[in-house]
Amino acid sequence: TPSPIQFPTPPPTPPPTPLVWPYPRPTETPPPTYVSLSVEIDILLDNFPIETGWNLTCGNNVKADFPAGTYYAQNLNIIQSFSMNYDESCTFFITDSAEDGLCCSNGRGRYTITI
Repeated sequence: TPSPIQFPTPPPTPPPTPLVWPYPRPTETPPPTYVSLSVEIDILLDNFPIETGWNLTCGNNVKADFPAGTYYAQNLNIIQSFSMNYDESCTFFITDSAEDGLCCSNGRGRYTITI
């Protein structure tokens, strides 16, 4: 009869590594770094551009301020980009001094804000 085949036996499991005091402290995660975001304001003035004014304020910083009476060209398309901090609150305010809006019977005015 043939002799039985001998399989190698696995080596014994090493004992656990003892914990040494003081334990290593976990690596602290640094606070997030806030990056700048781009804000684009796109305004198409209507047939009465002198009535339109707008401003953009981020925190206590006035980024843009164009009161009514600034623009004279009808149907002018204004596109401006600004940077703002990721954690910063911004306010966009647009006015029409005649209070009749930017569109409809006064032309095809409009505005969009893209972040």
